[in-house]
Amino acid sequence: MKRSLLVAALVGLILIFAGGASAQTATQVVSFTVASFQQITVGPGPIALDIVAWTGADDNLTPATGSSTYSILQNVGVSRITAQLNSDVPAGTTLEVQLTPGPAKGSSAGYQTLTSTAVNVVTGIPRCTDNARAIDYRFSANASAGPISGNRTVTYTLVSP
Repeated sequence: MKRSLLVAALVGLILIFAGGASAQTATQVVSFTVASFQQITVGPGPIALDIVAWTGADDNLTPATGSSTYSILQNVGVSRITAQLNSDVPAGTTLEVQLTPGPAKGSSAGYQTLTSTAVNVVTGIPRCTDNARAIDYRFSANASAGPISGNRTVTYTLVSP
């Protein structure tokens, strides 16, 4: 009898707790961010542009050409690339650059004369990654330049509007 009373009490307790059981929930807020980024890199240098021939018909010497590459990674919307020199090239010389963007990744401005003032070289760049695209340099001189040598640093900047 004690045993049946004990079993009945246990069954009663189980029913009481089973009937009163409820699900427990918890919530948590998860924050996330994608930072804005703009990155441009250029291929190895220096680029040697040596004029060693003369076209003969006038005072213009045969231009020297060279090439490199650039890559961009940007997520801030429509951007552009500017280029400028750390100081102007000597009188009688011209240094030009042309960047070629990938398909649907902006518009090239064609060959642009480089000076110490920034000039647009690619415009209308959407959010994208564009790797190993061509940079073409052209260095021209006329006879008035005389024998010269030097170097300039070209700074490329990825600019958002």
